[in-house]
Amino acid sequence: MTQYLIRPLDTQFHRTGLPFDAAQDVEASSQFPPSPRTVYGAIRAWVFSDKNIPFNGLPQSGDPVFTTLGNDKQYGTLAVKGPVMCRLSKVTLAAFLPMPADLVKLKNHRELRLLRPDLEAKPGWDLAVSLYPVGTGSTEVVEANKNRFLNPNYLKEYLAGSLGPENRYNNVTVEQGDVFRRELRVGIAREGATRTAKKGFLYRAPHHRLVHEQSDAEHVLWVEMDGHNGLLPEAGVIRLGGEGRPARISIMLPDPKTWYSEPSAVRNARDTVLKSGRFKLYLITPGVFGVEHKHCVALPDAVDPGSLSLDLEQAGGKRVTAQLVGACVAKPIYLGGWDIRSRREKPHQACVPAGSVYFFCFHDWASIDQEAAVAQVFRLFHGNTAIQKGDGNASKEGFGFTLVGGW
Repeated sequence: MTQYLIRPLDTQFHRTGLPFDAAQDVEASSQFPPSPRTVYGAIRAWVFSDKNIPFNGLPQSGDPVFTTLGNDKQYGTLAVKGPVMCRLSKVTLAAFLPMPADLVKLKNHRELRLLRPDLEAKPGWDLAVSLYPVGTGSTEVVEANKNRFLNPNYLKEYLAGSLGPENRYNNVTVEQGDVFRRELRVGIAREGATRTAKKGFLYRAPHHRLVHEQSDAEHVLWVEMDGHNGLLPEAGVIRLGGEGRPARISIMLPDPKTWYSEPSAVRNARDTVLKSGRFKLYLITPGVFGVEHKHCVALPDAVDPGSLSLDLEQAGGKRVTAQLVGACVAKPIYLGGWDIRSRREKPHQACVPAGSVYFFCFHDWASIDQEAAVAQVFRLFHGNTAIQKGDGNASKEGFGFTLVGGW
């Protein structure tokens, strides 16, 4: 696996799934960081361009480029994790992750709380599947942490199921405005025939610019790539998002250990799972689910829709499973994309938003090889996209990137 850093050279504009009509709406909606599909497509287009392959002459079976990148009909072996917002300094790479949905604050206060399923409660709703209610265990009124990132220094405590020694809002969360800023751009539709301004079609679009306030650090987008078969250049310029604005992409040298495999953070998370027999899966990028069982886009493909169980395969010589007991999932987001060759939008797809959390308990915890079972969970899911199955394309694009924590 190879880590790359993406540095936008200009403001970035990435549409959300919301409709926009310059004649009816005043402001277009945008999002940042960009979706995994946007970055994956930009990387493929970059390599095709580097190899001087036009869109009307994409490679076919048997070509090494086809093996890695595929063509307009299918993907190749290239798989991407991310993108993830990071701060790069001379010695460290710190990841700013989407706020976990189970990390909330008291309403109108800055005191934080961790949500977890109440396993003593009896669900009182009439649904085909039944999960335990998720809450703080008290009558406190809480709300989501909006427009914030998880502080990189707090990731270790969060994965260990702790609020840390200092439960302070500004220590645990980071304002998005400290990482990127919103800048409005004004535009106007043009007449197709004369290319002159169209009356009544003035609008504004929010762009995003990364903040660089420290001389020894910069904010970048991080991606990790596998299956590239040595085909990727070490550096170049990609066209990213609306208007194809330029961004520099370069290999990370030296290639250090990935931020998500930091030994003490993984060790603390494993210790928590070993003590409780429970773990949670935390989505770093949106998840594209429902491909296999259709009826619920919020249910991970790796979870059986009938029994809500997660098959962990063999662990310690025995088949091990875990039960989904609760979830913190916001309303779906809708992501599409742009087909460069056809010059038209791709169909929108419902996705589980980044930051969603799924809670599990091991079956027969007392009678299984606990060390082997926990090791299997981390091997399958920590820093991987195995929570998502389907046709495999969404996982290659970077959707469903997951971390494992305890609770």
